[in-house]
Amino acid sequence: MLIVQNSSYMKRIGLALMLSFTFCVGVKAQKPSEYFFVDQVMTLVPESQTRTSQGLADFVNSKFFTPREKARAIFIWITANIRYDVDNMYRVVSYKDVNELVNSALANRKGVCANYAELFNKLAGLVGIKSYVINGYTRQNGVVDAIPHSWCAGKIDSTWVFFDPTWGAGYVRDKRFVKKLNTSYFMISPEQMIKSHMPFDPLWQFLNTPVSGSEFCEKKTETKSIGYFNFVDSLALYEQQTVYNRLVSSNRRIEKNGIMNKMVFDKIAQNKDEIEYIDANRTVDKYNLTVNAYNEGVRKLNRFVGYRNNQFTPILPDYEIRLMLDSASYSLEFSRSNMAEIKNPEKSIESAMAQMSKLLDDVFSHLKEQKIFLDKYLKTGKGSRKYLFVKYTWNKESEN
Repeated sequence: MLIVQNSSYMKRIGLALMLSFTFCVGVKAQKPSEYFFVDQVMTLVPESQTRTSQGLADFVNSKFFTPREKARAIFIWITANIRYDVDNMYRVVSYKDVNELVNSALANRKGVCANYAELFNKLAGLVGIKSYVINGYTRQNGVVDAIPHSWCAGKIDSTWVFFDPTWGAGYVRDKRFVKKLNTSYFMISPEQMIKSHMPFDPLWQFLNTPVSGSEFCEKKTETKSIGYFNFVDSLALYEQQTVYNRLVSSNRRIEKNGIMNKMVFDKIAQNKDEIEYIDANRTVDKYNLTVNAYNEGVRKLNRFVGYRNNQFTPILPDYEIRLMLDSASYSLEFSRSNMAEIKNPEKSIESAMAQMSKLLDDVFSHLKEQKIFLDKYLKTGKGSRKYLFVKYTWNKESEN
């Protein structure tokens, strides 16, 4: 969501702003920005290097050396060249591949907050800055906005700070995007950012005393009733977790921080959907592993049966013959135990599992017969083993 300014309000204060500016002129020259050189260089990026994230990152890396300068260069280029897509400002962005958002912003030179944030995050990573895209909601003019927003956090000189390239690019007035650089959304401290930006997950506040959802909505960002929270250790754990565990932990923190509006509720639901999606994929993967182990076990068992039908020729040491059957047994046992670990499968998987269970019962029955024969074979003297392969039929009439 971009900053939305009220045009009638702007008209009322316009004269005061003009008068204030008039009195300031000539009194004191404006101090040049410490990033003046960076800002000027980023107006000279060759067009050929602005169509891919790698091209832009290569330019930034070739001109600047410190994380601060690189972050500034990225912020300035994005805010100067990407326009806010007002037509799609209320569209909910649902995506799996963030590169689509990045490539779209570069190709069309416009986007919504998700495009701005993902592009900044992508470029930051390419120039060696550790960063994350943060999702949450905002407060403007004292009112909590009704649609979610995305911004970024980056680690600059061992300190976490925030960047909001969407708000830094301009604002919306009368349903039109007004392009105006606002560098106050460049490298914002966590203490300042929480006054207007509330992450869904309190981890991304980067505060040891996080602000609750109710405190944010009531504009009490200084009270911080939650208590001490070691975000450094929590972030370190997050970076080691699987996507599944990240989602589970995130939902737990979000719920604890308070479900204050529909945006928070929807975020929890979205995370649950992703958790269920991962669970479903895990089930499918586990079932496929079951099938693969079964097929491997059957292949090995058939190899043993073929060797037996050939009366164990060519001759192999006893331990190799035993290993041949044990290997088949191991694969089949793995298949059965792996399937037993599948819990609450979908109907389609449940039906397939029922069929697989029957197949496993049949093959284990056959495996048992082969084990009985092999045990008998190995206990028989080598001189008499060949007779085990002969099947005799008793003819009672021959007794007369």
